[in-house]
Parts: sequence; structure tokens; C-alpha cells
Amino acid sequence: MKVGLIVSAVIVALVFAAPAEALYLPSGFARNVAKRTTREDCEYHPRCTTWKVFSCSRRSPLVIACESAERYGNPPSNRDCYFPTIVEANHRGEVFTRFGYTRCYNASGEEIR
Repeated sequence: MKVGLIVSAVIVALVFAAPAEALYLPSGFARNVAKRTTREDCEYHPRCTTWKVFSCSRRSPLVIACESAERYGNPPSNRDCYFPTIVEANHRGEVFTRFGYTRCYNASGEEIR
């Protein structure tokens, strides 16, 4: 009787502990989301000619930031903009993206403010 009670208590504890597992945002998935978001942003702006997503770094188990760049115009009057694309997941597994602070440079390498 006691063994059955202990076994059922363990099973109940495992069932209720399962939803408490922490989520973890896979870095490859986050990089693909960052690429798609950056590509869509470049397609939205008519003067954007190329885009690129560089390396990604983990900020927390649910947040990954990727360095991204977009080029506007053609040489010699082109403008290069660099910004982080931040991919976040909440505890329900929904994924959100946002862009961080953007820095733009002209063709001679001077920062545009």
C-alpha cells in the first residue's frame, strides 16, 4: 500500500513539474528569424540594395541578438547602416523581433547623425 502511494505521489509530482521547464531559444532558429526580418525590412525600403546578418550572441536563454547591416543607394553615394536584430521568445513560446540602435555611415566612413 505504501509503495503504491509513493509511486503515485512521484507520478503526480512529475506531471505537475513538466510545465515548469525553462524554454530555450535555439540560436540557429533565432539567426534564421533575424535574416528573414532583416530581408523584409530591406524589401520595405525602396533604396535598400543589400542586407547581411553577421554573428549572433546569446543575451539570455530567451534572447539572442544578431548584428545586421543594410546598404542604401549605390556607390559613390551609398549609406551603410548597422544595427542589432534582437530575437526574443516569451514563456509561451511566441517569438518577437525588434531592431536596436542604428548607426549609419556614408561612403567615406563618416557617421551620419
